[in-house]
Amino acid sequence: MTNIRATVLCYWGGEMLDGKDGLSYNMNCKKCLKLNQGLTYSQLLDRIYSTMRLEREENRVKMTCRFPTITREQQLSYMPLLIEDDDSVEAMLDVFFSQ
Repeated sequence: MTNIRATVLCYWGGEMLDGKDGLSYNMNCKKCLKLNQGLTYSQLLDRIYSTMRLEREENRVKMTCRFPTITREQQLSYMPLLIEDDDSVEAMLDVFFSQ
């Protein structure tokens, strides 16, 4: 059996923009992570700090994901979802694993 993992694109050092399709970034992806279903917030933080080569004791990271939503006009849009606990990590990964 193959271990299916979610692909998460990581951006930092730029700006989040609110465009016609909702949340976007003004730069290219800096890193791609493959994440397992059931990942905890603490485990995700470990991966992010390692990826960004930051010391956890000296830095704070704020994580936001592009969460897909349907507008009143029945168009796909993306809203910012702050990743701050196990529930928000699960919601982010549910988008991939519920397909």
